[in-house]
Amino acid sequence: MPHATPQVGKPTHLLELISAVIWTATLDGQQLLYVNPAIEQVYGRPATDFYADPGLWLDMVHPADRAVAEQSSRELLAHGHSSATYRIVHPDGTVRWLLDRKYIIAAEAGQPQHLGGMATDITSQKQTELALREQEERLREVLENALVASYKRNLQSGTYDYLSPAFTRVTGYTPVEMMAFTIEEVVDLIHPDDQAEIEPVVARSMTGPAGAAYQVDYRFRHKDGQYRWLRDKFIVVHDEQGRPAAWIGSVSDITKRKQAEADLRESELKFRSIVENSSEAIILTDETGRLVEWNPAAERLSGLARAEVLGTLAWDNQFRALPRERRLPAAYEELKSQALTYFQTGQHPRLNQVQEVEIERPDGSHRVVQTSPFSVKTERGYVLGSIVRDVTEPNRIEQALKESELKFRRVVEKSADAIGLTDESGRLEEWNTAAERLFGLSRTEVTGWLIWEHLFRISTPERQTPAVYTQLKAEWQTYFQTGRHPSLNRVVDLEIQRPDGSRRQIQSARFAVPTERGFLLGAVVRDMTEQKQAEAERERLIGKLQTTLAKVKQLSGLLPICANCKKIRDDQGYWQQVEIYIRDHSEAQFSHGICPECMEGLYPGYGRGKDGAEAQHGAAARHFSEADSCDP
Repeated sequence: MPHATPQVGKPTHLLELISAVIWTATLDGQQLLYVNPAIEQVYGRPATDFYADPGLWLDMVHPADRAVAEQSSRELLAHGHSSATYRIVHPDGTVRWLLDRKYIIAAEAGQPQHLGGMATDITSQKQTELALREQEERLREVLENALVASYKRNLQSGTYDYLSPAFTRVTGYTPVEMMAFTIEEVVDLIHPDDQAEIEPVVARSMTGPAGAAYQVDYRFRHKDGQYRWLRDKFIVVHDEQGRPAAWIGSVSDITKRKQAEADLRESELKFRSIVENSSEAIILTDETGRLVEWNPAAERLSGLARAEVLGTLAWDNQFRALPRERRLPAAYEELKSQALTYFQTGQHPRLNQVQEVEIERPDGSHRVVQTSPFSVKTERGYVLGSIVRDVTEPNRIEQALKESELKFRRVVEKSADAIGLTDESGRLEEWNTAAERLFGLSRTEVTGWLIWEHLFRISTPERQTPAVYTQLKAEWQTYFQTGRHPSLNRVVDLEIQRPDGSRRQIQSARFAVPTERGFLLGAVVRDMTEQKQAEAERERLIGKLQTTLAKVKQLSGLLPICANCKKIRDDQGYWQQVEIYIRDHSEAQFSHGICPECMEGLYPGYGRGKDGAEAQHGAAARHFSEADSCDP
């Protein structure tokens, strides 16, 4: 591009005094005709650079604003003038804002002759505008997003001059809706119980000095119908005549804070109730180590009244409670050192540990106590608390319980009867040696088994059916829920089969053991196999004997019998042959015969030969046998 120099004789001296850049160029913009010295101050480059390169001004425009600058050149050609604001970048990297105004300069005849313009550095103004805009944006953002709703209420008109957007969040009503309310309508939204408290605050504000601050809390009916606690802080602005003109204030939703305060009061009440009624001693210090809590249980346990110990140092009180023989200077220094270290660092060797110690009360009696110290971190330091329980009697009871448990264990293990016990879920946990012998199952095998599964496992094969298992499970599950079962507190006879296939007859006495967690099930089982066998044998013998005796009738008493003919007199006074009487009074039947002596006497010489005698004897026997069936 050809170089150009300012024309001599032009009145340039006035232009050289202007701080804005004044320039002229040919209509095509290819040659710079004139530029005043301000260009070096505004652009940071000498004028000769621009004479050498008339397009340099566009190269110096900030890349983000390049389109704006180019558009202003197009508008110049289209409309004869243009105006644009954009940034330029100095060679040293400094960014400046320019107001660039361009014109087409016409000749006297009115035809376009040159291009001209003025570029003004408006950096300071722009920075002020940007700062103001940024400040306004921040203020707007704060007002729109603030949890506190700001307002200005005109006391003379009774209307709101301003309501921040936060009112929608606080009250549920938009600023437009709130501005439409009359003062009476706003008051009606306040809880009736709180209106009386607001009135004196409002009255004081109307008569108080200008700028005085006031605060009032009240419940406000939210647009959703629920009451919410609001805290209203405001000042009164006076007019030129000194009259109250407006309230300027802020309203914040303190519902959660009020609820927290109520919860805190309730918590404090509960805490106080628990502490006062606790059966365990509760002790608490402040951050300096002085006692601030000493409940009635602590008074009873230590024998020291609350008034005696409040305000005393914790280590002094600990030392005073030691048994007399342990109250040595070294013990006091150790207690004091540990306590001071804790209140400085929060560290103590016995924190969160349960420890049993012996104490001595003012009356000289000794108690065994269980202490559980704990730490409470506060903003001011560390508070030390402790829960103390009197375990003097529980220790004795525990020892007695151990002895009782030992006796129980010996009885169970030495018992000839099988003893089993479940837990509250129905799982076997006790199984003595006699149970191992009876059932053929070791303690290890059965521990943890559910009772219905165990009963099903020892059932005889013919009873191991799904229906039997379902019934057993349902009945025993009901027991462990309710403590009721049809077999409780009565003797049940069962037949079982052991793992080796042998069967045994058992007698089981089941009993319930209620606990805090539910019901245990206990059972004492006796092997009745031999006894049942003996009873069966006895029943067999008794039956056999009864059958035998049923066939025999006994005769007893004195029988009148004739000394000569041997007839017997019956109860009616009649005389009967002896065989007839016995036949009628027993189940015996007679078969008549004749003895050899009588045969000789009745039939002398009859059949003396062997064969003859036998024949005669047989004939006689048949004679008498036939007579048996005939009545005499």
